[in-house]
Amino acid sequence: MDPFAFRLAEQDATRFERGGDEFLFDPDPLVRDLTAGQLEAIEAELPDTYSLVLMLAELYQSQSARAMRTAMWVARRAAGVEEPYASFDPVVLRARMDRRPRAVAGDPPVPGSSTSSGPDESATGSSTSLPA
Repeated sequence: MDPFAFRLAEQDATRFERGGDEFLFDPDPLVRDLTAGQLEAIEAELPDTYSLVLMLAELYQSQSARAMRTAMWVARRAAGVEEPYASFDPVVLRARMDRRPRAVAGDPPVPGSSTSSGPDESATGSSTSLPA
């Protein structure tokens, strides 16, 4: 599963601790590296009927508002922003969400990557931004 880069909607920039302009949601560490106890600690802050596995399915299949909110919260948490899930209520449909495809061995360098000499085009990649 490819990572997503999130940018809060402008109106949310003043409502929430920023911790940065862009947050990367990468599912690989969730799936590959976290122990059951670490996953349970994250899930303990989510609504009772929701799990990270369900969030991943919703995010990659239907991009539901709940999945987008949860992925944004997990990405901000991974970046060091500590806030309760219950108080993180962004305007998700105005947030920018860009899929960041992973490079596959043998693929040409992606413009803007550390192995590319071309201009930085990373912000214009595969975008799933919703209308402003």
